Amino acid sequence: MELVILEGLNITSVLLAAGMSQRMNGVNKLLVNINGKPLIRRVAETYLKSLAKNLLIVTGFEESQVRNALVGLPVKFVHNAEYREGLSSSISAGIKEASFNTEGVLIALGDMPLILENTVNTIVENFQQSNRQFVFRPLFRGAQGHPVLWPKVYFSELLGLTGDQGAQSLLDRFPTRLKLIEVDDSGILQDFDKFQDIRELKI
Repeated sequence: MELVILEGLNITSVLLAAGMSQRMNGVNKLLVNINGKPLIRRVAETYLKSLAKNLLIVTGFEESQVRNALVGLPVKFVHNAEYREGLSSSISAGIKEASFNTEGVLIALGDMPLILENTVNTIVENFQQSNRQFVFRPLFRGAQGHPVLWPKVYFSELLGLTGDQGAQSLLDRFPTRLKLIEVDDSGILQDFDKFQDIRELKI
């Protein structure tokens, strides 16, 4: 059955692409070519094809190269000048830049190219059917993964995050507000931190 976004529902995907790829010996993993496309472009295209079509890219390290890798795609950019401060600074930059009318932000990681479009749609559909008070996260065989959809009521808490732990500390504070969505997609657990892992990707 085709999924249809309710009229007026506004979700922004915030794709975090500011990191320094510290385990890659100077190579920006987001720019590694995978069968003719940079890794970050493959990730961005998945979200653009999904129901969460408003895509905001948070840049930082090698900003111009990341922008060039996404040239021609209908995305919006915001630069995180504090990217060296950790993941939370990129989340904050994305939340601040998201539209005032955004009802939810889908926080996604730029190094997870195996997540399926259908998984993103499933998360959005469940949010669509909710009262906009819960956080939605995918689950594969008992393990929680990404991306995570946050309703607007948590934006102030997201802006208050610090360090490189992302939003996990916030999830730990509000366990009863988390809805886990079972998906058949191991890609929600697979990020790529080493060059060899990326070279062995089969996409």
